[in-house]
Amino acid sequence: MTMRRIDLQPLEPFTSDFIDRTGAFNPGALEAATAIIEQVRRDGDAALRALTEKFDGVAIENFRVPGEAIDAAMAEVDPDTLEALKHAAAQIRDFHERQKQQSWFFAREDGAIVGSKVTPLESVGIYVPGGRALYPSTVLMNALPAQVAGVERIVCVTPPTKDGTLDAAILAACKIAGILRSTPSAAPRPWRRWPTAPRPSARWPRSPARATPSWPRPRSSSRAMWASI
Repeated sequence: MTMRRIDLQPLEPFTSDFIDRTGAFNPGALEAATAIIEQVRRDGDAALRALTEKFDGVAIENFRVPGEAIDAAMAEVDPDTLEALKHAAAQIRDFHERQKQQSWFFAREDGAIVGSKVTPLESVGIYVPGGRALYPSTVLMNALPAQVAGVERIVCVTPPTKDGTLDAAILAACKIAGILRSTPSAAPRPWRRWPTAPRPSARWPRSPARATPSWPRPRSSSRAMWASI
């Protein structure tokens, strides 16, 4: 890698003219992503299976993780990692409990009742990176704020490892967060499946726009403001 030095004269502003580059946008990536989205919309679960085999090299038949696998994952994770996940979960829950909003109402002198009713979403979905990038903390930082907000059903999806299994630490984090008892997983690019394609189940959850420590926040979940893709 070559580093180029730019020397500015006194009071001379730095402008884009000093930078010799074309930009970060990749038209080819956008075209490929659009094709994947359309394939999932058109073919549903069959597309997910085909894409999982194409990109992850794994043939998946059942997208649901059995409870036995989650329980077994708790025993596979080393004690230090398990303790760290539990400690992190307690801290995340405590933080967002303090952030939680409550409904409030009052009667004005003219008799009108005004206020704000905070109602949690019934169902939401979270995406957890898997495969080569394993982030069990993403489970905690997304599921626990939604749980604190009062969301009843939290669905987690994550890509499989090369042998078709899921990372034990991710499953352990799901167990600690109280999710993934019988939920879909191991689907490539799964967020497009949630809001677009029909499924045997009655209703699909909304999908957070991204998985970050600060999103979703309890007040956002409560006010039905999760960003759907």
